[in-house]
Amino acid sequence: MDTISKYEKILCYKANVKEGIHDAVEVINKLKEHYYVRKEIAEKNIGLKQIVCYCILRHGSNIYGYYRDASEDRLRGNFSIGWGGHVNELDSDNSFEDILYISLSNCITRELREEIGFVPENISLKKVLYSTKSEVDKMHLGFIFVSELTDKEEVKIKEISNLYVGQSPIESWSKILIQKKQL
Repeated sequence: MDTISKYEKILCYKANVKEGIHDAVEVINKLKEHYYVRKEIAEKNIGLKQIVCYCILRHGSNIYGYYRDASEDRLRGNFSIGWGGHVNELDSDNSFEDILYISLSNCITRELREEIGFVPENISLKKVLYSTKSEVDKMHLGFIFVSELTDKEEVKIKEISNLYVGQSPIESWSKILIQKKQL
């Protein structure tokens, strides 16, 4: 973990979460007790669920993914169809009544701009995923977004994405979403 991310404050939720794929609006309505915690502290506390935005980029029947690199040691080398990351303190805007919705929107916009170099026109929050399949999964609550790319956006994403060729494991959230047909 680098120094910047060590001191970064990320959005967390303290509660038990039922494993599975849930309606996003229902989960958001239940997330009344959420707050920002230093990432290094959240990583050591299994009782805190770290809020992550995870966006599926698709164009027709094509879904674009990538091989994870150094961003998360425990996921390195796995193939992922989810683009995004942790909601951090900079994503918050306390001037709005519904801070969580705004934070999620700001996070996915920031993360996509960082990871793919642009923000797709059509992005919508669809589901929330919680899994206990791995230690990483147990500590994260994934807000699943889907973006249906325009033809022009697809050209851009093809340049930076990969096709899965069966040489690497698929990370668990990607596998769950594919198996449950939540794309």
